[in-house]
Amino acid sequence: MQLKFRDILREPEFINSVRHEIKHYPAGATIIEEGSAGTEIYLILEGATEIYAAVDHLGPPGRTTEIARSNADAILGELSLFEHQPRTASVVATCDCQVAVIDGKSLESFMDRNPGLGYWILRDIFDQVVNRMRETTLRSNAITALYLNDYEA
Repeated sequence: MQLKFRDILREPEFINSVRHEIKHYPAGATIIEEGSAGTEIYLILEGATEIYAAVDHLGPPGRTTEIARSNADAILGELSLFEHQPRTASVVATCDCQVAVIDGKSLESFMDRNPGLGYWILRDIFDQVVNRMRETTLRSNAITALYLNDYEA
């Protein structure tokens, strides 16, 4: 039986030892701000989001582009669990969202104490990162093909 991160949120050990809260974000609200310090990860329980990144190098300052969309069960901000760097993108709610905001340090401790459940959390994160990489590769290939066709014409 494969567990998802959402399933583990209901585990008594998780509830009692991992600092987290369920937050409501209305449509249009920023959930994660690009460039901000991040120590939490986010699990979308209900709703949908758009993910944007700055492309200042392509035009006027403040210009952004949509790089992805996510729905329920998406794990966002997961890079902060592994590298303590500023956020690489902004996440905006496209409709009302219920989001589990989870403290990274207490989650790491939980996974160390509960390697079985920790495995499933990391597996869920890994699966989502792999899917995002696959989508990014497809987009990159499409952009390259468009560029080369344009260039050769």
